[in-house]
Amino acid sequence: MKAALLTSLIASAATTGSAAISRRNVTTGAERGITYGSNVFVPQNNQQTGQSYRNGGKTITYGPNNFVSSIFKSKTHRSPNAQVRAYKNDGKSDEGKSQHCVLRLVFQIPYIGEKLQTGGNDKPLESKKECWWIKKPADDKKPSGKADNDSGKKEPKIDPNDPRFGKFVPRGAGDSRSSCPGLNALANHGFIPHSGKDLTMTTLIVGCYEGLGISPETSALITADGMSEAGIPFDTVFDLERVHSQEWGIEHAVSFGRNDSGHGDLTLLDQAAWDLTLDVLEDCGYGNVACWGKAKVARIEQEKQRFPGSDYDKEAAAYGASEVGMLFGAFDPAIKKDNMRKCVKSLFEEEKIEMECKPDRMGADFEVVTATGVSVLASDPVLQKGSDGMVTTAEDVLAATGKGKIDLEKVVEVMRAAGFTEKKPYENMERLIAADKKVKANKDQKNGDHN
Repeated sequence: MKAALLTSLIASAATTGSAAISRRNVTTGAERGITYGSNVFVPQNNQQTGQSYRNGGKTITYGPNNFVSSIFKSKTHRSPNAQVRAYKNDGKSDEGKSQHCVLRLVFQIPYIGEKLQTGGNDKPLESKKECWWIKKPADDKKPSGKADNDSGKKEPKIDPNDPRFGKFVPRGAGDSRSSCPGLNALANHGFIPHSGKDLTMTTLIVGCYEGLGISPETSALITADGMSEAGIPFDTVFDLERVHSQEWGIEHAVSFGRNDSGHGDLTLLDQAAWDLTLDVLEDCGYGNVACWGKAKVARIEQEKQRFPGSDYDKEAAAYGASEVGMLFGAFDPAIKKDNMRKCVKSLFEEEKIEMECKPDRMGADFEVVTATGVSVLASDPVLQKGSDGMVTTAEDVLAATGKGKIDLEKVVEVMRAAGFTEKKPYENMERLIAADKKVKANKDQKNGDHN
């Protein structure tokens, strides 16, 4: 099944000029405009005491329950003179542009159970520098954290007091539902039409943001992936059931609570699959990334026994890991803590967002989903071994999910038309567009060399 779920979601996450970083995981460099932030996933709680990691003359401190996936060093808006020099060195005009660069260092901090092992290799597994240009704010003013809203629409917002969280109506006869319990929950609460019909990409983007705290570019890319696979315009009207259709190509094998395609109604919970997942989670913890990896391994074996033709390929590996990242973004264990179990069970079993589980911020952004997804894959070699190849890194996930098929600039247009003004999602999209253009340029150059 072809798809590009989270097409650039698993791209190396970058911290840019306006990105906010939690103070608990930050060490500030001496150079002005340089910020060091650890992309940390906290499975159980946020302990203030921890272990220090020395790298490049800077000390990064993280708690013993933190899984450190990546450490980013990013340079924000440079001085006007520096920008002019850098842009002219590239042979381009500097007008209205600001260069951002990021140094991405990936470390593997091993776990046994829930205990951090401190004797591992202290060298980064990967080091990669990326630079891109984004449009500067008008009149060279410092970014305010907001982008212009040219649509005239009211900006979507995450409001814990939104009355829709208190209104829950299960699906009824004739309602359209998908294989995704999250989307179904949004319909049951009215964040998207309860009927699940006559939806648009904008409907899903706004609903996912307001109901689950999922960043607009994340849900936009997922939806754009399916629509691109199906070869339909981004303004097409559709029903929820179409999202898991073969035409859209998003549905994959070996999910946590659904059958594989061709084995029953995918919009309903498969009790045997879910019972096995619960057995594992009850044993090692709903807020533990490695525990979800263990549950996935168990499901792979279960499907092989139930359906010998079940195919855990690279797409299933990439999608499954990314979905855990989405789940942990929506229900951050560091915040939900003991309620994590209730949040997960209600979402999967009742397709309901409990009051204790409603978002108070945008949690499922690129950084969270990326770090968590790659951590899931790293938790067990079985998860990395697709039937058609290995999936171990962010780049592998991109390759497995059909990188380069989505018109990213049109995705940005949809986000703006929906009324979003938060700056970070647009900076993420600018970076992805720049990276996509670079890849295409390299391909064109290689093709030219062979001619």
